[in-house]
Amino acid sequence: MRVLLATPCSVATVLVAATALGVLHGCSTPGAGSGADSDVPYVTATDPTRKVPVLARCVAADPEGEVILHPGSVSATVPTRLLGAELADAENLTVVERAIVAYDGTAHVTGIALNYPPLKDAGMVGSMGSWTTRHTLVGADLDRADGQQALLIAIRLTDPGEPGHLTGILLTQDTGAGADEMILRQQVLVMPAGEQCDVEAVADTTAWTR
Repeated sequence: MRVLLATPCSVATVLVAATALGVLHGCSTPGAGSGADSDVPYVTATDPTRKVPVLARCVAADPEGEVILHPGSVSATVPTRLLGAELADAENLTVVERAIVAYDGTAHVTGIALNYPPLKDAGMVGSMGSWTTRHTLVGADLDRADGQQALLIAIRLTDPGEPGHLTGILLTQDTGAGADEMILRQQVLVMPAGEQCDVEAVADTTAWTR
């Protein structure tokens, strides 16, 4: 029985907020935060209502080829140990850091911070929490008293000159009955630093989105 609960993403919500981390985007709606001048609907796989191709969110990495994913938040109803967080269907991407941070913000927000590491003592968007208060995800023990925890997965382009992509984060937990896995969908195309997320690049993501 899964007792680590992933927070669902509301397709009606868009959050685009400038912070010291860069820009943190919330759930996509048509044309929102696409980074391209187009009427193409930019939607995510969490949107079950639109009868259009599923397209990934596209972002350009920082100069080191890195970004920070926030694929969602989790909360534990019984004592739970987090065992790992791996990239799902990833190409040309590796994990730099896996972290969690106490999350007091809006429950359904997901997003991408465009710089890693962020500026010293930078706050996260809304009241998500401070980057400096994060804890290592692997081996973290959570219980009900810990409340909601945001996942922060820093990734890097393996070849900084080529794009990379993934379809989400595979989170592994153990509540005492053995390992259990859950997928947090976050379909992202990561372009090399300085490259544009044009309409053609985003349209091509239908070859690997789900």
